Amino acid sequence: MVCDCCDWQATKQLKVLLNDRGVVPALCSVLITSRNLQVRQYAAIILRKKLSRAKQWNSLSLDIAMNIRANILQVLLQEPEKGVRKAVVQLIATVAKHELASVKWPELFEFIQQYTHSNLPEQRELGMYVLSAVAATATKQLQPYFPSLLELCGVTLKDNQNYMVPFHTIQTLTEMAPLIETCELNPFQGLIPQILRVISWLVEVDGEKAVEALEIFDELVESDISVIVPHLKTILEFCLNIGATQGLGNGVRIKALSFVSWLVRLKKKAIPKLNLIQPMLSMLFPILCEAPSEKTDDDEDFDEAHTAPAFVASVIDVMALHLPPEQFITPLMKFVEPAMTNSDENVRRAAYVALAVSAEGCADYMKHRYLEKLLQYVYSGLGDSSVSVRNVSLFAVGQFSEHLQPDISKFSSELLPILFNYLNTASHDINKDLRGVNKTYYALEVFCENLGKDIIPYLSSLMTYLMTSLQSTSSVHAKELVISAIGATANAAEDAMVPYFPQIIEELKKYLNPTETESELKVQLQALDTLSVLARTMKKEHFQPLANECVHLGLMLLDKNNDPDLRRCVFGLFSAVSTLLKTDMQPCLAIIVRQMIESVKSTEGLTVHYSEEESRLYHLFDEDIDEDEDADDADEKIQGMTVENSYLDEKADACTSLGELSLETGTAFLSYTDECFREVMKLLDFPAANIRKSSITAVCQFCCATAQVARETTVAEAQTTLQFMLSRAVPKYLKIIMDDPERQVAMVTLEMLGKMLQNVGRPIVQAEGMLDSILICVKNVLQHRATSQDTNGDMDEEESEYDIMMVENAGEVIPCVAKLVSPQDFCSYLVGLLPELLRRTRPNSTTAEKSFAVGILAEIIEACGNTIASFAQHLHPVFMTLSKDDDEEVRSNAVFAMGVLLANSGESMYSYYDETVKNLFAVLNHEMDPRVIDNTISTLCRMILTNGCIINLAEVLPVILQCLPLKADFEENHTVYLCLAQLYSSEVPAIMELLPKVIRITAQVLGTDQITVDVHTLLVNLIEDINRKRPLDLKSYIADLPADLTANLKKQVDIFRH
Repeated sequence: MVCDCCDWQATKQLKVLLNDRGVVPALCSVLITSRNLQVRQYAAIILRKKLSRAKQWNSLSLDIAMNIRANILQVLLQEPEKGVRKAVVQLIATVAKHELASVKWPELFEFIQQYTHSNLPEQRELGMYVLSAVAATATKQLQPYFPSLLELCGVTLKDNQNYMVPFHTIQTLTEMAPLIETCELNPFQGLIPQILRVISWLVEVDGEKAVEALEIFDELVESDISVIVPHLKTILEFCLNIGATQGLGNGVRIKALSFVSWLVRLKKKAIPKLNLIQPMLSMLFPILCEAPSEKTDDDEDFDEAHTAPAFVASVIDVMALHLPPEQFITPLMKFVEPAMTNSDENVRRAAYVALAVSAEGCADYMKHRYLEKLLQYVYSGLGDSSVSVRNVSLFAVGQFSEHLQPDISKFSSELLPILFNYLNTASHDINKDLRGVNKTYYALEVFCENLGKDIIPYLSSLMTYLMTSLQSTSSVHAKELVISAIGATANAAEDAMVPYFPQIIEELKKYLNPTETESELKVQLQALDTLSVLARTMKKEHFQPLANECVHLGLMLLDKNNDPDLRRCVFGLFSAVSTLLKTDMQPCLAIIVRQMIESVKSTEGLTVHYSEEESRLYHLFDEDIDEDEDADDADEKIQGMTVENSYLDEKADACTSLGELSLETGTAFLSYTDECFREVMKLLDFPAANIRKSSITAVCQFCCATAQVARETTVAEAQTTLQFMLSRAVPKYLKIIMDDPERQVAMVTLEMLGKMLQNVGRPIVQAEGMLDSILICVKNVLQHRATSQDTNGDMDEEESEYDIMMVENAGEVIPCVAKLVSPQDFCSYLVGLLPELLRRTRPNSTTAEKSFAVGILAEIIEACGNTIASFAQHLHPVFMTLSKDDDEEVRSNAVFAMGVLLANSGESMYSYYDETVKNLFAVLNHEMDPRVIDNTISTLCRMILTNGCIINLAEVLPVILQCLPLKADFEENHTVYLCLAQLYSSEVPAIMELLPKVIRITAQVLGTDQITVDVHTLLVNLIEDINRKRPLDLKSYIADLPADLTANLKKQVDIFRH
């Protein structure tokens, strides 16, 4: 084994020898007697591997086991070589794992006690090194000794002569931390100040050891026992100080800052409670302002940052995502605003970075309070003299465009000309400012993609520029950027791209042939992505002729190239084309699904890392693991694993594409559903969060697709498969919601659960106990009891926008369930859920909370029907109050909810009608928002439909007609015009006097996209009925209309065509 040239021969011989009963004594002898240090080292490692499992250790004779215990410590003391000593210490730890539980090795503790209290620094180091190794390998076996070990650590942490002694002490405590119990809490907490002192020492003398020592805080912050809480502020300040010290290496600075980020994630309620946000920003912002190193890219990925300033951007991002926006943005702006005019370009650059990375987490707060100011900053930054500042300003435009919608789109007339001009300037010489071109296209793409149909006024000039650039540029990278921008434009403009479609396809075809060069492959990937976008956005008649050609193109590319990014893009093309081909994809479905399943199952791109010595030895121990053995034993030889991002992206997109294929191809996919479901279910516990999210989505799509097939066909397999999938998927979803540490994974799962309830329906809640389980889970999320929520804070404290979004996702499940069970059954659950919703309608609740809660209550009321009457008197005053809220969305939701409440509560609420009408009139007297006005009108109409006899129609109807046609919430047209039609049918005098206005309003809305077919028919019938009963009156009403309305009425109503 020592000689590389015969490694395979030695491995083969050793495999045979390891099955010999005498191999353990022989290896012990080699360890003691060999003069070759490598031989001794390998002997120790092989012994440890051979004895790692309890079954192997217990199979030794008592004499051999006793001999090992009696001599191994002496071997350690006599061994002069460091590498061999390390291997022997690991062997001691393995023996300790087997022997400590039965208290068979008192000599080990005597050794540790003697050497950790020695007068010689090197002996104290050895004693603590042995203890740290034992703690790492035999943590559970050491647990009964924790009290005495904590006392010992209190002594060894104070060692001032040899920093390795307290370093190994911290290693020991790090291993103990996950198993600390309440009785050991105080002793452990008492060690924190000493731990901080030691790490400060390590920072000065050995940065790598300091990084490793800082791991203890990661363990402590995740501990079930709150060891860290009393020292939270001190530890946070300590790590911030390390992060802010420019003389230190990036490794230790980033490690300290990563703990700050992790702490914000896990203790987000404690940060504002301890008033730490402003002090944190006062330390973080100057780091962000440091001059970037020459090797640092302006657009360095903050999640994989290699410098402290770049990493700080990710810390600020995490703060924005997890802290209440009002408490975070306000102090942040105190640093950003003066920085904008600072003479140092690095300070100005930092200001834009801070705003850009905060946009996702604090979107609502920023767009409602700072949008115009942010845009002024952007305009200024785009004209800055510094290239670095201009580029990061473009990054900010992209972030704002993505997250501050739809508000920022209102400024398209200001922003787009600036971006077009900037694009022209930056593209003249792409090689001079590649980053600038990248950032410009990024900003343009994101802004345009989120504009939707509002891009149409700019479409001609934009497409002219993009097509000219694509045809004229010789830069492969520029082609990639332009093709990507075309895809983003198509996403926004949809069928408005039809005039450009033939030319785009002809250009894309140039890049779709198999290629081997990396630069050309990047262009091909982008061409495939853009082709997928066109398949989704073009009308069927335009892309359908290309659909089968695209399938064959994808299969050919998969056959010619084994690149994971190419497979990912081809999978996306298949799923896009399936929206057109539907069941016609069946001839190719078998090979497509097989390719995708292979990607789902693949371990390609996975690299397992071993230590240098053990990488040569692990093949000796590749036998199967017994089920009753500790699974950790199997992984002892593995130091870590990495997976290339491209393979993770491929796996995620394979899941997404399989899910969409199942939905789009229906019965054609059914025979593949079971295998796809089983394989994707295995990924629900995958380490990477994006894989979990994609697999959760795909599982939902499989269930929804199979339910659709079961409803539309008599295929018995569909019903059987559906029952099987639901029995596995729904309980797993509920577990993920409660236990997954990533908030976004839990949010996606709640969203998919809601979709399954909507699309699969009753089979979900009919399963035994499932109704209870779903609503208990939802209530737990509303009460912040999920793992991804901060369960230690006061629920009445302010929350981050994403925390509120998770609660919203949970709340949206409630009306989905309410629609699937009888109103009587659901109301028994509503008693427990209602307080959680009403708690979010208090005056101190955020706008988002109030809007969400009222919206969900309105949906619940509609689902419950007249059984809601027993709750009406509690809900009515809430809606009355919120109809006067400062936010228009809250007001709109409140008046709508009031209408559905009164419509469904019947007689029990008649006594509240006068009060309600007065309140609604007060709303209309000062309301400017069209949606609020529309919903107020629809509420009045619902009240009339419920019991118009107790309403002063002569007073109310003129007000209603004055506000028609509706301006924003066209879904309410049905309620409004049904009300008017019924009043006319009943020949209510108040409406008869207002028929001229009714006719005018009808002429305005007929033939528009504001009304549905049903409403159109309702209004046409109304006109025809008036014509039958009052033809002369109708003729005079029409004569008074403007010519355009008269023409429209005659066009839309048949009686006027004859």
